Amino acid sequence: MTEHKVRPVQTREKIVVGQPVPREVELEAVPADWGPSLTRYRYVYSGERVMLVDPSTRTVVQEID
Repeated sequence: MTEHKVRPVQTREKIVVGQPVPREVELEAVPADWGPSLTRYRYVYSGERVMLVDPSTRTVVQEID
């Protein structure tokens, strides 16, 4: 995975798979080099972890290593 300069988000609640991301958290566009199957998602960078988010529901669908 390429290094993208995105600062980690700080939230009161831990961002976890299956839970919606708080409204104040900005979702980042997934870079095309992550693969065409992922570009419909957005992501957040939360404390060393990259979380894939469904932008229509803001729900975290997957944690990426």
